[in-house]
Amino acid sequence: MRALFDASALIPLGVPEVFTVPAEAAWQDASERYCLDFTFVEVANALWRKQRRGDVPAHQPARVMSAMVSWVDTVLAARDHLGEALRLSAQLDHPVYDCLYGAAALQSGLVLVSADTTLVTKLRPLGCDVRLLAAAPV
Repeated sequence: MRALFDASALIPLGVPEVFTVPAEAAWQDASERYCLDFTFVEVANALWRKQRRGDVPAHQPARVMSAMVSWVDTVLAARDHLGEALRLSAQLDHPVYDCLYGAAALQSGLVLVSADTTLVTKLRPLGCDVRLLAAAPV
């Protein structure tokens, strides 16, 4: 499977949480792994929040981000999918930054891997191939 991982699917690969096991399974199932360029910013911000709350040690966000940028095979430019994302956003009444994942998956023929139930539920009827990560005990 050629898969586009959103931030909710990448974060558990760097920090153990309820989506780690299904995220690792999706990662292993993928023959090619993609993300959008801004996904790294979303992941870094989520890791900062975890560090700020004391959920992870202070050094972990930088270490995870340093490793994560080399994990992904291909980084897609969000700007190439903005037009479709805006259209999807209006159609689905959903934020543009989330719809960028749907637009990129649809336009690039990729399976979207996400833990975002709301986004996945809205994209499936449009023919977007999605893999929803289900929470597992930590």
